[in-house]
Amino acid sequence: MDGDDVEHDGGDVFSTAVARLAPQGRALYDELTATGTVTTARRLLVMEAARMVDRLEHLDRVLDGDGETWAQISLPAREGEPLVLQVGNAMVEARQTATGLRHLLGQLTTAAAGQDADEEAGGVDANEFTRRRQAREAAARGSAAPGAVDPAGR
Repeated sequence: MDGDDVEHDGGDVFSTAVARLAPQGRALYDELTATGTVTTARRLLVMEAARMVDRLEHLDRVLDGDGETWAQISLPAREGEPLVLQVGNAMVEARQTATGLRHLLGQLTTAAAGQDADEEAGGVDANEFTRRRQAREAAARGSAAPGAVDPAGR
């Protein structure tokens, strides 16, 4: 096993974190790590996306006024002290988390599509695509970049 791969079965560094996920986060994690080789970097992104799903579920319960998740009140230690209940910006946090989740899922989807394309193209990696793009740009400018690869692969 190389340094970028992590075991799928028990004993991997993610098993404790995965066990803490709520059902929706776990479902997303399982779906996005079910097939192929999953690098540590991808697994970290998937884990963060799963946590974001769980946070959004919790924030949704807060916004719906679920008594158990809405607030916890501690009474003042002394008679006559004011009781203050502060409610945070759950709606703002929910919007920001949802936006972050959309971006993260977009990255994961794009990365997965790129990996599939690389496998279909015979394993051409992103660096090879970058070198080819740079060579095309240099050719368009009329000069060859040092170490550039001919876009035709010559």
